[in-house]
Amino acid sequence: MTTHANEPTLRDIADKLDRLDTDLGSLKGEVTNLKGEVTNLKGEVTNLKGEVTNLKDNVTHLQENFLHLQENVTQFNDKFTTYQKATQWVVQLAFALIASATVTVVISSVFR
Repeated sequence: MTTHANEPTLRDIADKLDRLDTDLGSLKGEVTNLKGEVTNLKGEVTNLKGEVTNLKDNVTHLQENFLHLQENVTQFNDKFTTYQKATQWVVQLAFALIASATVTVVISSVFR
C-alpha cells in the first residue's frame, strides 16, 4: 500500500524491515556456516602440515639408509676386488706349482 504521493505507508516500511531482518538472519547463518568451514579447513591444513613433516622425516630417513647402503656397496666392491685378485694369484700359484712339479718329474725321469 502506498499513499497518494507514492510514499510507502508505515506498514510497507514494517514489512520491508521484516524482510530485511529475515535476510540478515539468513546472512548471519551463512556467515556462521562459512566460519565453521574455514575452521575445518584450518584443521585440515594443520593435519596436512603434520603429514608433510612426517613425509620429510621419512625422506630424510630413506636418504640416510641409502647413504648407508652406498657405503656397504663400496665396501663389498672393495672386498670383491680383493677376492678376485687373491683368486688370480692362487690360480697362478697352482699353475706354477703344477708346472714346476711337471718339470721336476720330467727332469728326474730324464736323469735316471
